[in-house]
Amino acid sequence: MYKYGYGQARLGSLGIRKTDDKIILESVLTYKIGTYINPFASASLKTQFAEGVMYDALGTATPVSNFFDPAYLIQTAGFGYQPIKELKTRLGLGLREIVTNTYTTFYTDGKKVQVDTGLESVTEVGWTVMENVILNSKLEVYVPVKQFDQTTIISDNTISAKVNKYLSMNINVFLINDPKIQARTQVKQTLAMGVNFTLI
Repeated sequence: MYKYGYGQARLGSLGIRKTDDKIILESVLTYKIGTYINPFASASLKTQFAEGVMYDALGTATPVSNFFDPAYLIQTAGFGYQPIKELKTRLGLGLREIVTNTYTTFYTDGKKVQVDTGLESVTEVGWTVMENVILNSKLEVYVPVKQFDQTTIISDNTISAKVNKYLSMNINVFLINDPKIQARTQVKQTLAMGVNFTLI
């Protein structure tokens, strides 16, 4: 699985600001031995394309991230469970590497690479609500063994609806709670309209 995203928007008097920036690569290998429960091994990479900044109350921008700075790499082995075709979840013991170069104080306590072991849980839902409406939801939780208070939670939820032959609509709600970066949960909501067409 791979997922890329990059976007900018003009926010009134605040000028142009980045609204989306992500590179996500994930691979899961499952060894099927049963109907519902099967062992798996997975590897994932998360980073971004361009420089990220944080704005203060006066609108001053402070760089806090960049391409592969940080990069999150996670390797996990465990068991997956799929009771119905619309729902699958997996839980395993993971090894996470956080790689940074310039912004080490934000993500890795001053080190170039921080490695920790933990438990990773990933739950995915793919549900056809109606003939023209699909819900896709993914919940990722990583719990470091030695720092339970640094648990990372990421939730990505999208409702896709085909309005008619030519128009479609997506509603996305993205949440991330990473205490190491920010104490509060960050939430992004997006409404997008698209045009459907076929090239012959």
